[in-house]
Amino acid sequence: MLKKYLPVFIVFLFGVLGCASTDTVESTKVSPGEIYQSYIINGTKNSTSVNATFRVGGSTGSTVDLDAPAKVEHNGKEMNESKPGFFKGTDYNDSANQFVPNHKFRFTDAAGKVWENEISVEGLEITSQNLSVSKTNGATITLSRAIGKDENVEFNLTSDKTPPASSNSNSNAKTPEKNYSTSLKVDFDESRTVAKIEPSSLKNFVDGTAKIYLTLRKNKSTQQAAKGGSMDFNYESQKIAVNVLN
Repeated sequence: MLKKYLPVFIVFLFGVLGCASTDTVESTKVSPGEIYQSYIINGTKNSTSVNATFRVGGSTGSTVDLDAPAKVEHNGKEMNESKPGFFKGTDYNDSANQFVPNHKFRFTDAAGKVWENEISVEGLEITSQNLSVSKTNGATITLSRAIGKDENVEFNLTSDKTPPASSNSNSNAKTPEKNYSTSLKVDFDESRTVAKIEPSSLKNFVDGTAKIYLTLRKNKSTQQAAKGGSMDFNYESQKIAVNVLN
């Protein structure tokens, strides 16, 4: 059994390692002009987590361990260092037990030069109540605010029912396999505050109660950086109860 899956594991291992280096180098051994900055924020209505990673030469280079005077601050607070581990290099983290919409990063490089970058996102929630989703007509979803032109939103639907233990046991059956979780296709109105679910995305979804939620993503380049950088803000809404009908 192990030999059977060993080639697959090897391919997976090299695939992961090929995406970005997990090596770490001290900032005192790196030219400040070679630092690439990466900032990722994940938020919900009740929490925020923040990650900063610095790499040599680009988005896949070795991670950088910041030694004084090098450091990174988030909203005026120095971020906590996370040492290298399994499949990860050195990175820096911060968190809050609430949603934080505005984020300012202040990175001081090994030469003492300061680089400042900012990103902001307003939370986005589904405001529809007592929502029913028709597999024939779809449904209309109202949102707490308009979606910005620089934001992308994905809607997901997950059934409250537990999927069968084996979904492939009746692969030759004429009845199509049921879906218990799916990404929804939607069209927005002109105001971008209302989304209409396309019925085609509900094909083969199981009837009954389910949960719908959205993930909002905003991506932008760093405003100040020597070798470039990226800023990614992801927000996941609260899950709303819905009833899926034919």
